[in-house]
Amino acid sequence: MIIGDTTQSIPKTQISNTDESNGLASDFDTFLQLLTAQIRNQDPLNPADSTEFVAQLATFSNVEQAVQTNDLLKEMSAQMSLQNMSEMSSWVGMEARAVMPVPVDGTDKTLILNTPVVADAAEIVVRNTAGQEVQRIAIDPDVAQVTWSGRSPTGEQLPEDIYNLEIESFSSGSLLGVSDVETFAQVREAALIDGQVLLRFPGDIGMPSSSVLGVRNAP
Repeated sequence: MIIGDTTQSIPKTQISNTDESNGLASDFDTFLQLLTAQIRNQDPLNPADSTEFVAQLATFSNVEQAVQTNDLLKEMSAQMSLQNMSEMSSWVGMEARAVMPVPVDGTDKTLILNTPVVADAAEIVVRNTAGQEVQRIAIDPDVAQVTWSGRSPTGEQLPEDIYNLEIESFSSGSLLGVSDVETFAQVREAALIDGQVLLRFPGDIGMPSSSVLGVRNAP
């Protein structure tokens, strides 16, 4: 379907460029007519400098070239966007790895942890969509990934919602910094919006395809 749309868009682009070229040609003819009229009606006792006419002609030529270049860039950008859309559509049904909010829906989620090697302690901090901290879980700083379903170590279950996760790392009790948590989520849709390919995930989570760090087959 995408290939067919791309093929059909080619003659439309050519027609558009032809119309714009005709418009430029018409404007150029008008410019020459005005220039001729200016020469005919100039004061014989105080004629205009010929270099001024040459400068006007050169200026118009530069504008004409700039318009044509801009049109060509727009055409190339549209073709590249369609190509990216075609490639990203193959991700639908696969799991993408990225830094994104995590929906709590009763299923286990794999969290990829980015903890500094010098940390001797770390905690996953969970915040709701309002930015309020609702859970804090101590983790082994040497562990690369954990499984989380929204349940705390004491058995408290968070309500089904979308949560933002981050890692606070410590060394000798001092906070080293805060790092992002990566997770996997299944790609539900790939859409081309404003020239950019956007991916949609469960929980109505969306992000540009450029934010994806990796993809894998869904288990």
